[in-house]
Amino acid sequence: MVPARLEGNLLAPRLALGGPEGFTARDYFSTLFYRLEGRVLTQPVFQAIDSAAERARLATGGPVHLAYRLYPGYVRRLEPGTQVCVDTAAVSRARPPQNAPSGGELAASWFFAGPGALTVDLSESLTATLRAQSRWAHNPAAWDSLLQRLTPTALAAAGFSLCGSAVPAWSGEQCWCRDAW
Repeated sequence: MVPARLEGNLLAPRLALGGPEGFTARDYFSTLFYRLEGRVLTQPVFQAIDSAAERARLATGGPVHLAYRLYPGYVRRLEPGTQVCVDTAAVSRARPPQNAPSGGELAASWFFAGPGALTVDLSESLTATLRAQSRWAHNPAAWDSLLQRLTPTALAAAGFSLCGSAVPAWSGEQCWCRDAW
């Protein structure tokens, strides 16, 4: 629980299959999550967020229901149903690792960071909830299937094609488009 009106940032959670111990706030920016980049669900790095609306909602000081739209870590930005931009290097890390041990349990790294190095680690409570309620919690095959849904191969199969006029933000970015329904 983060006290109301406390200044700081509640970062979007990062979800991945991990060991029974799960993850902590210290893992959030670690090399562990960099290596897992294509195998993590998180909020896209360059996704536009209506910060004024979010601040107004949080400024009331009362309890707030938070909802995050989490996507595979290789997704950089998207307009649901019409455009998806991916990091092609990270897509290659989305495949299930060769000779990986079977198993793995869904876990989260999630925290609030405030002034003066204040950290409220919410990872353990979110991990417990995910493991109790998520259909992906103990099913690596279903997790792998979820992570593959926005790869270029899957996007092409769903009727997307490379965007003709989109200028990539960097050389490793590919943007896939489909006409709005």
